[in-house]
Amino acid sequence: MRQASVRATGMVLVAVVMAAVGFTSGSWLTSAAGTGARGVGKAGRAAGIADVSSYPKIRGGVWSRGPNLTDAQGNFQARQEHGAVVLNDFVYLIGGFVPQQPPPQPTENDPEPFPFEGTGEVLVYTPEDHPTAPAGEEGEWQSLPQSSSFPVSDMHHIIAVRHKGEIWAFGGHAGPFEPTRKVFVFRPNSPEAPEGTWRRVRVSDSRSCAPGTDTCLRLPRPRAAGAAVSMGNRVFLMGGVVPFEKSPDPVNASIRTTRSVISLNTERFPMEWKEQPSFRRTREHFNAAVTKQRIWVFHGRNEISTHIRKAESWAPGSDSWRSEQPAPVGTSANILARVGKCVYSFGGEFIASNVTGTLIASQVFHLPSRSWRVLESTVETEPLDASGATSKHGTYGVRFRESGTTKIMAPGGAATAWFDPMSKVHVFDPPVGCKG
Repeated sequence: MRQASVRATGMVLVAVVMAAVGFTSGSWLTSAAGTGARGVGKAGRAAGIADVSSYPKIRGGVWSRGPNLTDAQGNFQARQEHGAVVLNDFVYLIGGFVPQQPPPQPTENDPEPFPFEGTGEVLVYTPEDHPTAPAGEEGEWQSLPQSSSFPVSDMHHIIAVRHKGEIWAFGGHAGPFEPTRKVFVFRPNSPEAPEGTWRRVRVSDSRSCAPGTDTCLRLPRPRAAGAAVSMGNRVFLMGGVVPFEKSPDPVNASIRTTRSVISLNTERFPMEWKEQPSFRRTREHFNAAVTKQRIWVFHGRNEISTHIRKAESWAPGSDSWRSEQPAPVGTSANILARVGKCVYSFGGEFIASNVTGTLIASQVFHLPSRSWRVLESTVETEPLDASGATSKHGTYGVRFRESGTTKIMAPGGAATAWFDPMSKVHVFDPPVGCKG
């Protein structure tokens, strides 16, 4: 009975927000989609649907709580806007905002100082059945030693991806919100342990780079809050924000979103960034997935919308990105991950007519039919209460294996718009398929 109340409340909250900004759910979503078509798509053709009530509904999946994030001292660590990557079955959290310790004190000039700062501390989760985990580390978070910390201590919104047995980290914001150009690569000391070292790499051969002596790889221009995927020898870096004076961006007047897509072949020297077909629309704070040599991007925000419904996909080598069916609910900075033929999307953030908040949303994209469903899942309340799993932002959906099952982890994040980091870790055990 309690779970039914949680789901009903979620639908009411979304409707209340839309009414507050002057729209009904049907008319607003129809306008955003630009189509009144109904139905489920077939393979090879995307379908358009007018409003949330028209999308197929499926049930399945269970949310539970995992161990809370903890810092080097063993204290709970609230964190958001971090990078998250799985390497050798370990889950890595890189950068992000954490509360300043001790908290900054108010002054006459700054009576409400910003209480968060970027961090270089790298946290790692070792799944319970990890084959090489030392005794006592299974099912726990640990802070890696200083030698494994991210080289820049105040970074957040880093674009990180697993690539050829390493973690490649591109750009990100330094300090408050300043996109950067540097590229760092993390190599584990061995596949059996999470510790390792970060380095900059030479353009000439991808070996360790000595700044000032060698030419180190960097981005063509500063970038943050985008997405990256690995395909073969190449990394594709997509979207995000770039510097721009007097920008119309609703969040930051010094940056704007970009449609840019670039690729890097890390096995061809000297390494060189290549321009690829741009997105159909600019987007940042979005997520990407790869399947069968096709890249899919979902949600995000830009200067027109802070909660994009439209999706698009692209096969490297083709001339342009392809429009996909709009999601039931637009969102950004949400939890998203692919498991099998299904891309799951939960929660996220929005800003509309000066109303800000997080969305209570559960939706899933079925890749073969290129169509969305609305998802109803179960939320466990014991031994830890997993409520709130589908209404947070500023974290990632991390696909990982534990106890013989592929799951989605949402570590940290924030329960309200802007900055409100948490140490809670939510874990989603997906249903078998999502075709319905």
